[in-house]
Amino acid sequence: MLKTYRIIPVVFILFLFGFTLITVSPVIAEDSGEVAELNARIVESQSQVATLSGQHVELQSQVATLTTTNAQLQEQLRAASAAAEPLNARIAELEAENATLREQQGAPADPSGGEVAELNAKISQLEGKPMSSWECAWKRREMR
Repeated sequence: MLKTYRIIPVVFILFLFGFTLITVSPVIAEDSGEVAELNARIVESQSQVATLSGQHVELQSQVATLTTTNAQLQEQLRAASAAAEPLNARIAELEAENATLREQQGAPADPSGGEVAELNAKISQLEGKPMSSWECAWKRREMR
């Protein structure tokens, strides 16, 4: 008959993972130019972050200032619009009154007492027809 051996699970686990416990020779890191370059880039990045943070704070304050100014200007615009409404209504009333007065006035007053209008009418009548010499003399005599 065959002999059977019982392998304890703990021993099996130790056997498999025991290889990971073997010490490995330490790696010696050399101080190369790459490390110095990376450190310089890190310092530069940190300074850029600090600069951008300062600009961010400044921009936030500017946005707050502009928001406040915008609100004030909108309030002033509302107040000006409210003040302009009665003035616009008064302008409409005055324009209506002006139109009424112009209708009542009719034709503008003639400072010559109507003589210019009469003479213009005679000229337009005479321009249309030819006259004889005795008619011209007679008309001249009437005009004197």
